[in-house]
Amino acid sequence: MAVVLRWLIVDAQSEPAVPLSGEPWWQYGAIGGGLALALYAVYKLFNILVAEHKAQMEQLKDAHRAEIERIEAANQAAIERADAAYRAEGARADRMEAGLRDLNQLVRDSVAGALANATDAIREALEMQRDRRRQ
Repeated sequence: MAVVLRWLIVDAQSEPAVPLSGEPWWQYGAIGGGLALALYAVYKLFNILVAEHKAQMEQLKDAHRAEIERIEAANQAAIERADAAYRAEGARADRMEAGLRDLNQLVRDSVAGALANATDAIREALEMQRDRRRQ
């Protein structure tokens, strides 16, 4: 660091001033032009990549939207099938309850009377056997 400072202070002041010639500027201009061309190429490539990325993102969004619509339609169809099955099962349960009510009514009306008559007949038969044993 001290060497650089010494050169700036002492040696640089003692060197004769050389006028600037045009050749180095042309060389820097050519390098700058090349750099500008390279930067422009990088800029264009970047824009191409960005455009491709945007196109791919739009395709992905469209595919995603279509998949969501397909899933929603499938869910709606499944819900409709479940509702239909629930209604069918409810109608079946109503038929079963009606059958059970009819069976209970039949038991109350006809079977209960027949059972009472059969019980009376068994009681009479037992009384007859008891009377025969006593004799």
